[in-house]
Amino acid sequence: MSPALISTLLGVLGYALVNVIIAHKLVGVSALSSIPVYTGILSISAFTGAMLWQGVGHTLTPFTPAHLPWLVLLGLLLLFADIGYVGAFNLPGASVSMITTTSALMPVMVAVIERCFITGTWPSWRTLLAFGLALVVVWLVAYDPAHTQPA
Repeated sequence: MSPALISTLLGVLGYALVNVIIAHKLVGVSALSSIPVYTGILSISAFTGAMLWQGVGHTLTPFTPAHLPWLVLLGLLLLFADIGYVGAFNLPGASVSMITTTSALMPVMVAVIERCFITGTWPSWRTLLAFGLALVVVWLVAYDPAHTQPA
């Protein structure tokens, strides 16, 4: 197994745990009140990890001033995404299965954005078929009466 795949699987596991905690332990907590807390903890942890990484002889690749606008945009997009995603758990009709399955559309969105705005080419028919299948899966889970909670 490649290191990239192992890293990705660890990330997916982490996000799965995050979803369960949000859905079951933070019900009723506003996204705008929880985001600053976990973002602060994330910042302190990342800074500490970077210092430890350097302390054992590894080097970090720093960002340049040219990266700063992209980092600001990234921060704003993450805030927007977290407000929508974390906030969705507190809305009527929300369920863990509906929200997490809908987030499976992310690869579809990434591919469309990348193809349309970065490379300028459309996905192949095979990729478009896969996108269609992903949409069907999300629809089947999101609108399954067994997974929705009464409003």
